[in-house]
Amino acid sequence: MRKRVAETIENHLCFIFSTVENVDKQKIAVELCKSTLAYFMANDEEKALLERMFSVIALKVGKLDHLRLQKYSKTMIGVDLSLQIEKWIVENSLTQRNYSNEQMVNMLISFFLKTHKIKKGTDSFVGICQMWLNGCSFDEINKRTSLPIADIEDICSKSVSYELSFFVGNIIDVIELSDEDIANPLPNLLLLQRRIKYGVKSETAVSVCGKVFNERFLANLMAEKMRHDAITTDKIVSVVKSYKDDILSFLSNYPTYFSERIEWICMG
Repeated sequence: MRKRVAETIENHLCFIFSTVENVDKQKIAVELCKSTLAYFMANDEEKALLERMFSVIALKVGKLDHLRLQKYSKTMIGVDLSLQIEKWIVENSLTQRNYSNEQMVNMLISFFLKTHKIKKGTDSFVGICQMWLNGCSFDEINKRTSLPIADIEDICSKSVSYELSFFVGNIIDVIELSDEDIANPLPNLLLLQRRIKYGVKSETAVSVCGKVFNERFLANLMAEKMRHDAITTDKIVSVVKSYKDDILSFLSNYPTYFSERIEWICMG
């Protein structure tokens, strides 16, 4: 908890320092400290400790150049993890090599496990991530891992869909492209981030979740029915209209909400 609080302060100071130049950073940090609820409710001894903590963090953040301050302020994470991400990007030559989806997924999961603590299913985490991206149901994952359904649901909704997709977003924020770069990993990473968030197999299924209804099992089935893997969000509604009858036919086996949703979308 304390680490998370310190990282939040670091990130906020990165943002503040990136918007001003040639100012007393220590003074700004102390003024920020005094504006917090924690400072207002603290006794004199606690106030002194809070001021000291903000000053130490300001000293650390103040050593970063203006470019890094701007870049790190977008990540919503602390300085140390931002530096680790920057180092990882360079070591793996992300802007110099073209990686396959499978390679990128394995690299991301491995890096995530090195920088984050997983409370449940650590030994099965890599497999769970891959099954989640392949659209496997919680029941299927349960049969392959023997983990309780409740644990699988918790891992997928929190550690994978939220934390891992958020982490991929951090990496996207830190990446910088230049004219000398050979590869651009951003489109691949952006799609992977959304697939990790929704737990689906293709861009088409991502678009269904984002624009039609957020139900991963049916989104994957719809993508198969439409026979296209790369339908973007801005095109998905027009394609759904083209396949309306086929989609409604298979949706008739599921709750009426989904069919009614398709009918409503196709009216637009």
